[in-house]
Amino acid sequence: MSTDTLSAEHTRVWIEPIVRFVLPNLSAQAFALVHDSLRKLAHASEYAVFAWLLDRALRLDSPVPSARAPIVAVAIAMVYSLTDEGHQWFVASRGASLVD
Repeated sequence: MSTDTLSAEHTRVWIEPIVRFVLPNLSAQAFALVHDSLRKLAHASEYAVFAWLLDRALRLDSPVPSARAPIVAVAIAMVYSLTDEGHQWFVASRGASLVD
C-alpha cells in the first residue's frame, strides 16, 4: 500500500470524478480536504481489517490467551503500520508521517 501507485497524486485521478459527481460545486480546497480525509479513512480501515484478521488468527491457533488476542492483534498492526510508514521514506511520491 505504500507504493507510488497509491500515492495521493495517483488516487486523485479516480477519486476526483466520483467526488465531483456527488458534490459538483466543491471548491478545490474542499476537495483537497475530502481527498485527504478519504485517504486517511482508507488507511485506518485497512489496518482495522488487518487487526481484526490477526485477532481471529490468534484466537484460533495461538499460545496467546483469547482475552489478550485483541490487544496483541492491535499491537502487531501498529508495529506493522510503523514499518509501512518507514517504507514510505524511500518512495519519492510518498511522505512518511506518524500521523498516518
